[in-house]
Order: sequence, then structure tokens, then C-alpha cells
Amino acid sequence: SFCTLLANPTMLRRTLRVLCTVSDGKKVSVLDYTAKRDVCLKVLANNGLVRCSLLQMPGAVKNALGRHNVDSRSEEGINLAKVMMMCVAYSVFQGGEERVKIEVEGAKHSYASEGIANGEIRGHIRDGARETGSPTVIRISKTLYNTARPVESVTPVEDVSLPSIEREMKLHFQQSSGRPVGLWMKVDIPSDICIAMFAERVPSKAAAGSKAENAGEQDLYEAMEEGLEACVFSDDVEVTKHAQLVKVLQAVFKGDISNTVSAMKLVPKSITPNIQGHGPLEISSAPTRIPVDFHCRCSLESFTMGLALLGPQQLTSLQFEQPNCPLQCQHCGAVHHMTPEAWVAAHKMAEANLKD
Repeated sequence: SFCTLLANPTMLRRTLRVLCTVSDGKKVSVLDYTAKRDVCLKVLANNGLVRCSLLQMPGAVKNALGRHNVDSRSEEGINLAKVMMMCVAYSVFQGGEERVKIEVEGAKHSYASEGIANGEIRGHIRDGARETGSPTVIRISKTLYNTARPVESVTPVEDVSLPSIEREMKLHFQQSSGRPVGLWMKVDIPSDICIAMFAERVPSKAAAGSKAENAGEQDLYEAMEEGLEACVFSDDVEVTKHAQLVKVLQAVFKGDISNTVSAMKLVPKSITPNIQGHGPLEISSAPTRIPVDFHCRCSLESFTMGLALLGPQQLTSLQFEQPNCPLQCQHCGAVHHMTPEAWVAAHKMAEANLKD
């Protein structure tokens, strides 16, 4: 019984060490999976006026790259990783199943990622749809409850390359909110390093401060970014563990990177950044741990609803030409095939749409 397992830790561990199928289709033991699982930490600071997230998610990134056959060492792979990381770092602060979508549309390639607060993330890369020479566009949208259309903001940028994509996303948040923002990323996918930090003033609890206050707070965020940049995260450091990320998070808030990295056997490139004149942020609550997984909610039902928008005539033609009609999800690559029952449902929805 369950009570017997709880009373016998050895038996419990043996019971847990069973095979389970994770989102990439591989079978691993439950204990091994949870120990190495991607994670995002979020905290509130300064009595709830500042929010910060710190994440490490190489598993979800590798899952996405594998589904779309993208080399983890390529510029495209690193850019997709950064877009997915930003999406997770921002979406964990949303409510319920409010979806955050980040799109980077360029002439050569376009990247997109969607995430929700529970750590579910998906992303894909496709050929660019914009004309050569036209500015790249970053579009960040958030779908709220009971709204048919998402809230969108668009920021045109000159180029989206490895050194600038995170800078442009940071600039977008600064300009759209008018608040100080901190954003730092470290990506080395073959070494299982996909670490990001995002910090900003909580929108609902703090009005826009004075120029001096904003400048002081921005300096703090910059110091946190510099502190993280001063660390060398090598592949022999188990930064995937929750406890290690908590140590890093506490360190960047205290401005005490050097002591923490030596305790973690990380090597600082330079001394702790100077933040004199600006008191360190104080964590107001214990870090909340959010597991991060590549997960796509695509289904035959959702594709059926989309096909119903074609209308009865086009739907009939499509069914005649392709009875099985393979439908591939652009996010995860899964292929769904139409069934007789799905065609009937699609026709019913198409007729209902005409009446509406």
C-alpha cells in the first residue's frame, strides 16, 4: 500500500526507479528525470515591488532543436534557445493559462515560442517571410483571459544576430513598460547550459518611478547581469539542480557573486561588480520552483476547428482530395490525420459558423 511505501524509504526508492516516457519520447527513471529536470525559479524582492526569474532549461531547448532538425551549435539553434528562454522567464509571472508568445521575424529565419505560467514551453524555427533588407521585427503578445485577440506589441530592429537578440528583447520590455529591466543569458547547448535571468518592477504594484529611482534600480539590474557574466558555468557544474540555482539567485541579489561561485566551484572571470550607492535588492519570499518542459497541446480536435474555418465548400473539396489529410504541427512536428469522425465534426462546425 501507499502507507507501506512511505514507511519504507528503500522500497519507495525502488518503486520510483521505474521507466517513464518523457516529452522527448525517451525512457528514463523517475529519479533520474526529476534530478536533471529543467527548472525556473521566480522570486519577489523589495516587499513585492520587483520580480525576478532565473532558469536553466537545456532539456527543453534540445527537445525543440531535435524536433526541427536544427544544429545546437548553429546561430539558428542558439537564437531559438534564447527566444524560448525569454518566453519562459516572462511567462512564469502570468496568471493561470495566460499565454505569452514571442516571435522574431527576419528575412533569413523566423523564430517563435509560446509559454504559460506552469512551465510548459514550445518553440519552432522556419524560413524567414520578410523581404531581404527589411528590418527584423520582434513581436511579443500575451493572450489574457476572456479575450479573443491577444495584446500585442511590435518592435522593429536592425538585425537579429547572436550578440543582439537578448539586447533587443530587453530594449523592447524597457520601451513598452517604461520600467527598468534586467536580462542576461548564457547559451552553450552542447554543454547543457541554457541559463537566463529576467528582472523587472512588478507592473501592478509599482507606479513608474522618478528618473533617479529608475536609474538606481537599473544599475542594480546591470550589476546582477555583470555578476552572472563574471561566472564560468562549465559542463562539470550541476547547475541543473534546484539548490544550485537558489545559491546563484541569492548571490546576484546580494551582489556577492565571488563567495558563492567559489563555494559552487564556479570560476569568476572578474571581481564582484561595484554596486556602491545602491543597496542590494532584498528577497521578499522563498524562491518558487517551476519545472520547465517542452510541451505542445496540439491535437486532432484543434486542427479540426481550424479546418472548419475554410467553409463547407472548401472543406468538402479537401476531404475528397485528401481523405486522410495529414496535418503537421509547426511547433512540435507531430502529424495528425483526419478521420471520418473528425470530418463530420469539421462539417458541423463549418455549418454552424455560417449561421453565426
